[in-house]
Amino acid sequence: MEKKSNILVLSRFVWCEDTGSGFDFWKYLFGAIHSDIQVESKGNNSELRKAVGKIENVDNTYYILIDNAVDNQEEGL
Repeated sequence: MEKKSNILVLSRFVWCEDTGSGFDFWKYLFGAIHSDIQVESKGNNSELRKAVGKIENVDNTYYILIDNAVDNQEEGL
């Protein structure tokens, strides 16, 4: 969230566990449909879960993307 000349600007984030081409896909998709959304990779499920647990600014909007693939050996949220 930033404040510009007494106007409160809220931020929107997409957080994912993907890296590489998966992350590029999400950046491209959200860039095309909502260019104001910041897409960030947390690298893996564990780091994504830690980041979610540390959210302090409840005025911002966070969209959390996580897959449920059977081949994904990492722990889910």
